[in-house]
Amino acid sequence: MDIKGNIYKKTLKGKTYYSHQYRENGKMVTKNVSEIEAYRLSFLIAHQNEGNYETLIEHRFNSQVEIGASLFSLIEKTRAFRARDALQEIGRYLSDDRTYGRVLVLYGLRRSGKTTLMMQAIAGLSLSDFTHTAYVKVGKGEDYLQLNEDLDFLFTHGINHVFIDEITLMDDFISVASVYSDIYAMKGKVVLSGTDSLGFVLSSRQELYDRAIFLHTSMIPYAEWSRVLGIDSIDAYIEYGGSMSYEGIDYNKEIKNDFGTINEYVDTAIAHNIIHSLRNYDEGSRFVSLMELDRRGELVNVINRIVEDTNHRFAIDTILRDFKSRDLGSLRQLLQKEKEQSLRDVAREIDVDQVTASLMKALDIINQEKQTFPISEAVLSELEEYLRLLDVTRDIQVISAPSFVTRIKSTFIPLGLRFAQAKELLNILLNQEAVSVLPAPIKSFIKAKLLSDVKGRMLEEIVLWQTALANPHGRCFQYSSSHGEYDMVLLDKERGFADIFEIKYSQTPILEQAHFLLDSALASEFEAHFYPIRHRFVLYQGEDRELEGVHYQNVGRYLKEIYK
Repeated sequence: MDIKGNIYKKTLKGKTYYSHQYRENGKMVTKNVSEIEAYRLSFLIAHQNEGNYETLIEHRFNSQVEIGASLFSLIEKTRAFRARDALQEIGRYLSDDRTYGRVLVLYGLRRSGKTTLMMQAIAGLSLSDFTHTAYVKVGKGEDYLQLNEDLDFLFTHGINHVFIDEITLMDDFISVASVYSDIYAMKGKVVLSGTDSLGFVLSSRQELYDRAIFLHTSMIPYAEWSRVLGIDSIDAYIEYGGSMSYEGIDYNKEIKNDFGTINEYVDTAIAHNIIHSLRNYDEGSRFVSLMELDRRGELVNVINRIVEDTNHRFAIDTILRDFKSRDLGSLRQLLQKEKEQSLRDVAREIDVDQVTASLMKALDIINQEKQTFPISEAVLSELEEYLRLLDVTRDIQVISAPSFVTRIKSTFIPLGLRFAQAKELLNILLNQEAVSVLPAPIKSFIKAKLLSDVKGRMLEEIVLWQTALANPHGRCFQYSSSHGEYDMVLLDKERGFADIFEIKYSQTPILEQAHFLLDSALASEFEAHFYPIRHRFVLYQGEDRELEGVHYQNVGRYLKEIYK
């Protein structure tokens, strides 16, 4: 049916209305239409006028291609979601003529909001741009010839905005990535997305080079996570952080109930990224040590050890030593300090060997004598570089007196995965004979002790890497000496002073928490080497207040303020 006229959009008192205007028998007719009908008619009229409509609608594509009304159905549900900050960057790319010949790349781990960002970007297009937009989802097993055939057809028939999702599923993506900037981005706007972050990073070194704008989605600061999901909870961020899933915030719903899916998440989100890119980067000729680990089926073992290690140190002894769970050791130390005898007894009676064996089995970890390939410095160096390229780690500086040498401690960013592993240890512990026979209140106490200890150490890492992120030109580090330690130091080099911090997973202000902050010997040693101390802070989960010169500040509000 031949549809004439135009679709118009207007906003009155915050509400949007659509109308279809056309001439009939010499008179102008105006009809109000629903939003979905407006989008459908706009697509139909534009491509009908250009002579492409029937061809586009009837064409059989190799990939999943959504245009017109079917595309509107996809984007509709995402419009109510709050937008991530990256959406502004996508909007600038789409509207800026200076991005001609460049692609925009969204890359990040699973469940970090890439597809949602694409849909929201499409939803933000004008009606005119929307009618010339296609969403393409690449399937496993497709090759670039099939995808390029679809793209050639779309650009030839009036489409000039293309959003290509999961493009790194193509085995040959790294070697042909330049096609999308050199050919298709010269014809219109091209947005690429994929879970294989490493594939994009490696392609940027060769094929895409400087012809791509990269937006990473995996690293989600607390302030953005809280704003987008509407959740003001440090606990929830620790348990589920790293995900922007809109299927409830609970992307770890299956993870927290079934440890098998934690391994699946490690394999697909991290190890698979590495393995997939290793096999397809220069035909597997690079990073030969990791390739050998992959061939022997031991790469996941090494990655899991690094994830489990609470300090996340990329030191060779982390891999070579017989596996011991740091969370378990920390729990036993905590229980030994309790006044109640039954709790101290539990610490002694826990069968550490049995718990360790169960946890190793769950984490697919093997000890050194069973490894068939030596874990050398070269292997660790390669793996460390890959994890940095994947943006799943952040470096924290640690300065120790009296040498004042800086060492680097790497922290693991996907919080939900780290916390899920701690919960698996807890499940194993609660099934121990020494624990299972205990009264419910004591078991609850043990559970709370372990989880609060894990969350406390994770909170310290969260504050450190997000403070460093917010202060790229400042100096943020941990400080330790024989007198004690500061959980975090923030130097203001321009004004010549330092702020020192204690980070606590607690809701109650206790002066004992500021013990090191108030230690005069520690302060004198620090100020002699750095700057005078201006303020002393305890970041915790309670309300802001001051106690004997120490500023107690709510950690959630602190993380939001530094993000601004």
